[in-house]
Amino acid sequence: MKLDKFKFAVFLLSAIIFLWSYQLPLGAGNVPIYVVFSIISILFYSVDFLFFIFLSGGLLIHFLTSLLFGPGFENVYKSVFGYILLDAVLVSTSSVFAFLISEKALEKAFYNVYSNGIYALFILQLIQIVFQFLGLYESGYYHYFLPIPRVSGFFYEPSHFAIALSPLIFYIVVFYRRFIEVFGVKFFSVFVFSCFFDLSSTLFLIFLLSFFSRFIIFYSRSYWFPVGVIFAIILVCFSAGLLFYYSPDFSDRLSTLWLLVFQGENPDTTFNPSSLLFYKGLESMLYSAENYPLGVGMLNMSSISIFSSVSQLNDFYEEQNSHDGTSMLFKMLSEFGFFSIVLFFGLVKVFNKVKISSIEKAYFQSEYLVLLCFVFPIISSMVRGSSYFDGGVILSISILLGIVFRNRMVSKGEL
Repeated sequence: MKLDKFKFAVFLLSAIIFLWSYQLPLGAGNVPIYVVFSIISILFYSVDFLFFIFLSGGLLIHFLTSLLFGPGFENVYKSVFGYILLDAVLVSTSSVFAFLISEKALEKAFYNVYSNGIYALFILQLIQIVFQFLGLYESGYYHYFLPIPRVSGFFYEPSHFAIALSPLIFYIVVFYRRFIEVFGVKFFSVFVFSCFFDLSSTLFLIFLLSFFSRFIIFYSRSYWFPVGVIFAIILVCFSAGLLFYYSPDFSDRLSTLWLLVFQGENPDTTFNPSSLLFYKGLESMLYSAENYPLGVGMLNMSSISIFSSVSQLNDFYEEQNSHDGTSMLFKMLSEFGFFSIVLFFGLVKVFNKVKISSIEKAYFQSEYLVLLCFVFPIISSMVRGSSYFDGGVILSISILLGIVFRNRMVSKGEL
């Protein structure tokens, strides 16, 4: 039986987006379940082995510099396994994206993934709400406005829910006319209810980032751009004010961060725990930048998180989020240092060439919009991401690498 490459691509993207919270014991630790399907995809899609060697060489160089100039790996085997696994996942998933771009099937795949996934997610949320009233399920996250706990469906926590849905949120906010045309009003209503059941600070920030992106994409060269920026600032302040007033949890987090970052207050166990852990990640990143500019090595952030003032409070704060820094921005800058900045500018360079070299004009209006949506999650992951294998991070980097793969295949006459 011949494999349907498009259906397998939809299946893989669905697993990356909706199932990345679920882990399997593999090698030196637990990895998201989608990793297995991603690696299997190497058997079915064209792979640019020269680019694979280039990516592998870059990761090897970083590992050696971390070994020579870093603080020392707490678990060398685990870090080496992480480098190899990240290399394999990026290459395989990028090959899948290269296939979708070449077949002009990116928007079709996006529709299939989210049209099915959101309905399944919403049904599961309703089941979780019923089970909570029956005492069969406990969320642990209380709703900002309703007298019920928040429910996250497939995800372990509200921030994971927000990051996974960030491509769709970006699509709705930035390209809402195209969204209604493709998905319809009924789907939009289900999506709104699903988000309302799992409100979070991360979800709020992703909506704001999407609004800013809309202004930049459509009005950056317009005379009305300054007016739009002022309106956006007013909207952010007004929205934040409402949340600050109506949500004690949100106001507590914001107040704590203000005291720590801008007022120079010393951390205290009476402060909001989430804000303390976010500040811990910030301190760890700054310590790494000052002492290990080339990074401390992949999966090795815990070797420097102990130097944070938050870690000195007690054993709980020393251990909690010591490996991820609560933010992909903190984690990447700490573990990859200067190399992460090089990677960022490399990805920007690739993205700037997309319109010219990768997307034909007749194909631009629909496919390019979806490409933007898949790139957006890496920005949202910087707010609250925790792992290189988070669905959003893998999606964003893989699709940009997929553009490179696709262009090389075209230049070699393979497409």
